[in-house]
Amino acid sequence: MVITVVYVDVLLFTNTLISYCILLTAARLLHLKVKLYRVIPAAFLSSLSALCVYLPYYTGAFSLMVKLIVCALTTLIAFHSRSFKEYLKTICLTVTVSFVYCGFFIAVYELFKPPNMAIINDVVYFEFNPLVMIGLSALIYLILLLIRRVFAKRITNTIVDLQFVCQSREYHCMGKIDTACTATEPFSGDPVIITDKSVFDTDSMENKRVIPYQTLSGGSLLYAVKCEKLLINRKEIDKNVYIGSAQIADSNFQAIINSVILR
Repeated sequence: MVITVVYVDVLLFTNTLISYCILLTAARLLHLKVKLYRVIPAAFLSSLSALCVYLPYYTGAFSLMVKLIVCALTTLIAFHSRSFKEYLKTICLTVTVSFVYCGFFIAVYELFKPPNMAIINDVVYFEFNPLVMIGLSALIYLILLLIRRVFAKRITNTIVDLQFVCQSREYHCMGKIDTACTATEPFSGDPVIITDKSVFDTDSMENKRVIPYQTLSGGSLLYAVKCEKLLINRKEIDKNVYIGSAQIADSNFQAIINSVILR
């Protein structure tokens, strides 16, 4: 019988690092900008749940309950959700990413049986060089980003029906979903749809925001106003979105849609 000695400091360090990678991955998949002063405390809080391995009675149901509660708290700390719906979305994705990380480590453990690695009550514990653990976490991170990129390419160049309401007026045109379009309102971080001036022109509108965006010829600026209602293929989008106007030289569509809006 092999007895594994678990050191509290190593346990907390290991799981803080893994939790940090999980939160960072979830943020990247959700296109969220995160702050280290929020993510690091959230990762440490998540690692504290690993101390449950010292409890004499630790069932699967109790483990699941603890993980869900901790996940809800860590996402609340790490991410600045603007609505309850967005908060639930961050929780669901963080839980999913957590299962991917856990499955990966279990697979490594079962396939290679590292002598200084242990999985105790679903909690990962390492005694070997932390650089190896960092490498494994980074590998999972890269795999998830690759999966995101593959799925993102599926909606590239998709032409959709676009309807929106700005300042009580309704507009309609065809739009192209473009993963290369990353235009956002600089203060809120809300995504921006760029429309052709023949359809929608912000020059004469009030409460405009200046939006920096990047083109093949270099950086540029456009004016945008907040969208009051947005429908893509007649499906209403429940997100804060800004609509800007510029010259779009393409006869197939009159708007470029930030793909983040559909995620």
